[in-house]
Amino acid sequence: MKRALAVILTIAMAFTMASCSIEKLLGGVLEVGDQDPGLKSAEELAETLTNYKMVFEYTTTSESKEKETQTWTEMRCDQGYMSAPGDSTQIIFVEYGTGQYYLLDSETKTGEVITLSSTEEDIYKTFGAGLSVLLFNSVFTGVNTFKKAGTEKIAGRNTTVYTLKLLVEYKLWVDEQLGMAMKSSWSVPGEGSVTTEIKELKVGGVKLSDMVKLTDYEIRDLNEEYP
Repeated sequence: MKRALAVILTIAMAFTMASCSIEKLLGGVLEVGDQDPGLKSAEELAETLTNYKMVFEYTTTSESKEKETQTWTEMRCDQGYMSAPGDSTQIIFVEYGTGQYYLLDSETKTGEVITLSSTEEDIYKTFGAGLSVLLFNSVFTGVNTFKKAGTEKIAGRNTTVYTLKLLVEYKLWVDEQLGMAMKSSWSVPGEGSVTTEIKELKVGGVKLSDMVKLTDYEIRDLNEEYP
């Protein structure tokens, strides 16, 4: 199923670029409009979201309607980064400047630390470098073939809903203030769907102390064991 979805998604994206001629070919399969959702590029979002806390869900639905949902929390400020999956006790915490990378267990209150190189540390310094990469819909930046389909609040924020139907059906809930999809889904009739939704979002005001309290953990220093 996943292979089939990937192939169809690739084909459908190519169709977006030539909607006029494809419409004659596909007939009722293709439903396009003339609206640009106003999505920012990945680079623009990285510049905007430098301090935030977000909780988001990633849900896949199979052709048999079976659902699998994963939840993550991600936080970032000018001093560090934290990521934690909701179905696990594992926490990743990176302290900027020192390059300290912690892998912690919130249940046993134990963990390990190793020092990253400056290049490795930089990987964790921008939005989308971690799990938030799942929120990028930059492939649709500048695409003006969507239809408006109303408004809806997602995580307490106002969004405009946009739809685009090719071989794959796309739906975006766009926060026009941020230029980001607070929720997005794509589905293939009879195959399944993928939905990503931000359940909680705080922009600004996040501090390093909000992420994790290291003094609560017994931490093994791998730098000493593997100098």
